[in-house]
Amino acid sequence: MKPLRYYKNYLLQHKLKYLLQKWPELYRQIQLRRYRDQPNYSQIISPDSDILIEGYPRSANSFGTKAFKFANGTDTYKIATHLHVYSQVILGIRYKVPTMVMIRHPYDCVISYAAMVSDLTSYEQFVKSTDISWYLEDYIVFYKNLKPYKGQFLLASFKEVSTDYGKVMESLNDMYGVNFIPFEHTDENVQTVFSISDTHLSPSPHREAIKKKFVEEMDALKETKMYKEACDLYDYWVKSK
Repeated sequence: MKPLRYYKNYLLQHKLKYLLQKWPELYRQIQLRRYRDQPNYSQIISPDSDILIEGYPRSANSFGTKAFKFANGTDTYKIATHLHVYSQVILGIRYKVPTMVMIRHPYDCVISYAAMVSDLTSYEQFVKSTDISWYLEDYIVFYKNLKPYKGQFLLASFKEVSTDYGKVMESLNDMYGVNFIPFEHTDENVQTVFSISDTHLSPSPHREAIKKKFVEEMDALKETKMYKEACDLYDYWVKSK
């Protein structure tokens, strides 16, 4: 039998978040209060944000943000990023902020995200308090709720960001009429971005070992309706680019 915190985590960290995002401005105000004394306060979207880089976790959000700063300067622009909620994207559109949304296949990013979270504690602690299917549900909620806003932001696949981010940034400039300096996607520049970034951006041998356990869990979900819906959403977005 799962401990009480297992069900509490699902209600507070997932279901409540889904509910509150239905009112994007309310959710934003809650996050502003929550993070008011923390460094990531500035990552919450606002009308004076210069750019929004957002997506489901482990979809190249961190690389995209760090590479943008590498090309344009660390403090040159106010970057909203890393809330990993669709309501942040909706507000970016409403505020007319240049908005880039990353996307990666659910199988890969859910496994990677679960491994990263588990790496912060332990796999044993993870399975007592979390379920990987919740992360798959998060993926569905994020990209499904952006369907009404198709064409109102730049969609960038994990492959595009990780192989030619400069071209992605050029597309963003063209779409919004802005002049951000594109990242020169050379091996040297990529290695520099990794070297100046937090450890979670780079591959980790320990995390890779944990991933093998989550691969088994995701494989067990492959025949579920939830997994199919997540994959269909990915195909919808990538094929409609």
